[in-house]
Amino acid sequence: MKHQRSPLASVTIHTALILGAVVMVFPLLWMLVTSIKTITEATIIPPTLWPDVPQWQNWTDVLIGDGVLQTFFHTLLIALLALALQLLTSSTGAYAFARLTFPGRDRIFLMFMASLMVPTFVTLIPTYLIAQKLSLLDSYTGILLPYFFTPFGVFLLRQSFMQIPRELEESIVMDGGSYFTRFASLMLPLCRSQLLVLGVFSFTAPWNDLLWPMIVVDSPELRTLPVVLSMYKTTFTVDLPHQMAAASVGVIPMLVFYIFSQRYFMESVVSSGVKG
Repeated sequence: MKHQRSPLASVTIHTALILGAVVMVFPLLWMLVTSIKTITEATIIPPTLWPDVPQWQNWTDVLIGDGVLQTFFHTLLIALLALALQLLTSSTGAYAFARLTFPGRDRIFLMFMASLMVPTFVTLIPTYLIAQKLSLLDSYTGILLPYFFTPFGVFLLRQSFMQIPRELEESIVMDGGSYFTRFASLMLPLCRSQLLVLGVFSFTAPWNDLLWPMIVVDSPELRTLPVVLSMYKTTFTVDLPHQMAAASVGVIPMLVFYIFSQRYFMESVVSSGVKG
């Protein structure tokens, strides 16, 4: 029998959801409004909800004059390359740990898991020295170096692969299928939700990263969007309108990812709960 909520409970739940939505959406709206203000209007106390005269020129200055549009596509390319690399290396590594048998497999996997406890800042200098020795500084490859492989991706996909019954693989083996056939035609399709979750994390890491590109890149044309955003702040002033306009551009991929991937996030959570 379906449980019926009381009117008071329904009103309370919907009110809480609406308030939560307002709290989540308001910063985005405030960022957009600030992007069309003057510097004085953006910093005045108490703040104004809407500018006297919207400064649409701020967007033109940012996208064309400051080259943020070009930087946006450049950063998008880096993030997509990092996404592809991590999906490739993490999925193949996870399959090896989940299904292949080789000496020291479990010990090597434990070493991978131990590396998850090492803060990123600890590996920053060694990674920079590796990039320097390999002459990868100030290059696309140098920017992508920390994103070639992540232990988290291996762990996430390995757990998913291990939950797939071996009987499904045996049917492919009987048809003469190789390891690659089992991996590509069985494992990956059954774990598409987990792959999408990993893809979102793999994309957002380089997209939001400020420290590593700032250290490894010198050429203006190789600067990523977070680096360009930080340049709107000087020692004494912050150009908030232009910075918020550029930040609004940077939010677009995250919103698109959320809109198209939220269903798969829920599928991943539900499947993990059922299998667990």
